[in-house]
Amino acid sequence: MAERFRLIAWTRRKLFYDLIVLAAACAFIAAHLRIATLYGADIDRQALARALGAAAFFLVSAAMLIGPLARLAPKIFLPALFNRRHLGVIAFLLMSAHVALFLTDPSAAPLAEDFSIRRVSAPFESGALAEAPFRLFGLAAFAIFGLMAATSHDFWLARLGPPAWKRLHMGVYAAFALALLHVAAGIIQTGKDAALLLASASAAAAAAGALHLLSGLAPKGPPRARRGRRIDWLDAGSADAIPVGSAKIVRLPHDREAAIFRTSEGFFALSNACSHQLGPLGEGCVRDGYVRCPWHGYEFHLRTGRAPAPFKDRVPAYPLRVESGRLLISPKPKEDIDP
Repeated sequence: MAERFRLIAWTRRKLFYDLIVLAAACAFIAAHLRIATLYGADIDRQALARALGAAAFFLVSAAMLIGPLARLAPKIFLPALFNRRHLGVIAFLLMSAHVALFLTDPSAAPLAEDFSIRRVSAPFESGALAEAPFRLFGLAAFAIFGLMAATSHDFWLARLGPPAWKRLHMGVYAAFALALLHVAAGIIQTGKDAALLLASASAAAAAAGALHLLSGLAPKGPPRARRGRRIDWLDAGSADAIPVGSAKIVRLPHDREAAIFRTSEGFFALSNACSHQLGPLGEGCVRDGYVRCPWHGYEFHLRTGRAPAPFKDRVPAYPLRVESGRLLISPKPKEDIDP
């Protein structure tokens, strides 16, 4: 929620996290090269490039897993979610080294061959991955990841706006699929004995898909309109269904979501989308009357939706009441909120 943008917002915790990620990446690269020597491969330029690419792929896989894991086990994985952008940028730096080593390799086939109509259309005609231009898959994934890394800073979030920024960064799924095709087709076409790498990459992709599906299975049914004299209020369910210290996510008209919080002081309703990167406020922790976004720690007052001074961020706060044990929420945000 800073009013000024800093190039890298390092804290002691984030620096420690980055050092752990870098150490893990170095250990992975060393292990990858060691396994390559066991299969009789030479430790040369191409071996180093493959190790860098494999490390980048598995860091991206880890980033893909953090989101659903944080939803399923927030106490364990939320700290990693706070630093996911750093993980993505480190993965992109490894990708850059991987691409640079291959593009400057004098022994590699000219890249122009992959852009020929014959090569691009070959997999569609034969249906075989062995005919696919795997380097194009890799470059396409690299371009998407590069765009995401370049716009990961809050400066671009402020310029593009949260909805457009989030749509842009949803491209991670397309980039991940292209990277998996690049790995699979590259192993098949180069004839490298890398069954372990291919199996591990496939398992990472399967785990990412399964966890995203599992975390999205929790139903979020829309509130029902309250008939009668209060047609402008929506029935959000039983008040007793929300324990103290918990929250419930409900859908509002026009594809919006609200988070209903219950504290010792009563019930409060805010937009479920954080103003920073649309993080799920309903999954955040509440302390001293503020909810803390689980993604990057932005805070908003439960009653007003305002961030603490001197910050100016704000999310919509919705009128909420309890009648006959039922929660009633207005689909229209409060118009006049005391500071």
